[in-house]
Parts: sequence; structure tokens; C-alpha cells
Amino acid sequence: MEIKAVIFDMDGVIFDSETHSLACIKKACELTGLEYDEAWVYSLLGVVHTDYVERCIKKYGQEGYQLFDDTYNELFINGYLNKEVKLKPGAYEIITFLKERGFPICLATSSRNVQVNRSFDNSVFGKNPFPYSITGDAGAKSKPDPDVFLKAANILHVPIENCLVIEDSYNGVKAAINAHSISCMVPDLLAPNEFIEQNVSFIKKDLFEVLDLVKPFVSL
Repeated sequence: MEIKAVIFDMDGVIFDSETHSLACIKKACELTGLEYDEAWVYSLLGVVHTDYVERCIKKYGQEGYQLFDDTYNELFINGYLNKEVKLKPGAYEIITFLKERGFPICLATSSRNVQVNRSFDNSVFGKNPFPYSITGDAGAKSKPDPDVFLKAANILHVPIENCLVIEDSYNGVKAAINAHSISCMVPDLLAPNEFIEQNVSFIKKDLFEVLDLVKPFVSL
């Protein structure tokens, strides 16, 4: 195994945004009187926006979805504007280390481009530090389909088998496994399940540990 590039998910990997999103969803349900279904919410992690909208309309109906989405978005966006959403441990260090050394990196997220910019603009980075980004409005299929990671490997001109893919959600890790990448789970809201423990390449507690994993390949 040789790591020649690193592909990062964003939410739950670089930013502690899944925790923020979950709190906003709970609050939005309280304010609107809509049902809060935690298992259903977790199933949305890693899906692109079009699939998210479709699933919300199926659950709440068109009017219910619109009411929920308006309430949720106000809470969610304000959290970023108020700089309440923090970086995950080691995020700044690993991205800066790899970028300064010219090591191939790419962001591959289900979030839309506007959310990517909002996240990085309101962080210590000041703007998106990635030279290449694939976002949820780029037409990639929802995870666990491997499409977004295969697109990232193609952009980097690195075989997917040599790409370390860092993910936190079940859908994301399954997508990395399905892509036949060097898959790495850094758990956020969910601990690894039996399938992931048996199939993922690495499980690391934070991005500092991932940086230790990558460093020997950067020095090569």
C-alpha cells in the first residue's frame, strides 16, 4: 500500500458540523412541531442535497419540508456566521502540512459549494484551502455510491487504489470502501459498525493520527 493522495470529506471530518447540524435539526423540529426521528436523521449523513430534499418531502410533505427547511437553515447558517462551528482536532495541521508540501489533496463532499465556502470563510483558513473540490452540486451520486471519490481520484490523476479517503459517516466510509480506495474512518457521531470494522483500511481517533499515517509517504 502506498498513499499518493488524500481525499477529504468535509462535514464531520474537517468541521464539527454534524454535531451542529444535529442540534439545529432538533431545534427546528421543536419550533415547527414536526417529528424528530434520530435514526432517519443519521441516514441523511453523506447524501447530496437533491436526495436530502426528496427524503424530507417524503417524510414531512411539501409544506412541512418548506417550514422545516426555512427554520433549520436560519439556525444552521447563523452558527457559521457566529463562528460556532469549530474545526475537528488536527484538521488545520494535516491540511496545512500536505498543502505546503505540494502533496495531492482534494475535497470531496456532499455539501453544496455555497456551504463549502461558508464553512472555510468563517474558519481559521479564511477561504477554501483545497486546490480541487468536488461538491454536492457537481452532479456526483450520493454516498455510499463511490462516484464522488472516483471523480476526485480522476482530477488528481492518481489511481483510486493509492488515494487515502478520510470519512466519518457510514455512508461515506462505505463509499470509500466501494471505491476500492485506502479507506479511513475517523468516527464522529457514530462508532464503527461490524461491517466497517471488517472492511475499512484504517480507523483513527482523529486527524492527528491520520497525519502520522500519511507523513512517511509525503517524505517519499
